[in-house]
Amino acid sequence: MNAIEINNLKKTYRKGGVHALRGVSFTVGRGEIFGLLGPNGAGKTTLVKTLLGITRRTAGNAKILGRPIPSAASRRRVGFMPEDLIFPAYMNARCALKTFGGMKGVRGAEIKGRVADLLRLVGMQDYGTMKINRYSRGMRRRIGIALALLGGPDVVFLDEPTDGLDPMGRKYVRDMLLELKNDGKTVFLNSHLLGEVEMICDRVAILSQGKVLRLGAIDELTSTGERYHLLVTNADAALDEAMSGIVSQYRRDGLEISIATRDGRELDAAVDMLRSRAIGLRELTRQRKTLEDVFFTLTSGGNGGGLSRSN
Repeated sequence: MNAIEINNLKKTYRKGGVHALRGVSFTVGRGEIFGLLGPNGAGKTTLVKTLLGITRRTAGNAKILGRPIPSAASRRRVGFMPEDLIFPAYMNARCALKTFGGMKGVRGAEIKGRVADLLRLVGMQDYGTMKINRYSRGMRRRIGIALALLGGPDVVFLDEPTDGLDPMGRKYVRDMLLELKNDGKTVFLNSHLLGEVEMICDRVAILSQGKVLRLGAIDELTSTGERYHLLVTNADAALDEAMSGIVSQYRRDGLEISIATRDGRELDAAVDMLRSRAIGLRELTRQRKTLEDVFFTLTSGGNGGGLSRSN
């Protein structure tokens, strides 16, 4: 059974007649880290809110852990961290976790243990009694993740979990998400940080104007086929002519060569030719696109604002 099943989901807002979702369909497997990408206004937030029962769908259907949405049963084993978290000024992290834990039905000794465990999990055990209004944005994101995990959910929706974190903080969260995956949890990630998504997600869906443009594993989306980059010790016009007769595409810039081959035999022939001419091969790498390249190619006709590549 899939963790999430979405079938022809549509949402039209009456005010303005905005078609936020236009027949969205895909599945998310159990134990998968799944990334949802799209420019501002693509329908990402509407999709997540519809799956959680916050927004009512216009047509189509969906299930979470086999339970149809919207229903209390479909939400019972789900955790959610929204992009913007607002806490009462008097609250510290321990108070917030206990309060929201009570709303989830976690009380008494159980909530006390859960709070301590979750603060350790998100690296906030030393700041549990500090008021949240003194936290940095990154610290608030960590507490948001802890809140999403309070009820021991099987599916976790995280909206921009690494936004506001420094590089060390982002790595900490990535490692934590991998730990959740190893525990069999399903993580549904909504993020503008394409580099983060590329590093952590098993599969992604690229959404634009309410439609899924591409869906697949990172390697599938970023593959360029049989394209290679070579760095050689010397090159001349004679090499250009010889290589052009072997591979399907050839381009050289100084000592850097880019080629496209039909199969492995063409690549072998190109390397053999270099050796026969006593040309040293210092680097041979298979080329691939980044997720950023794929994203902007697909969405270049729309508004790609608000997306960034993390370093």
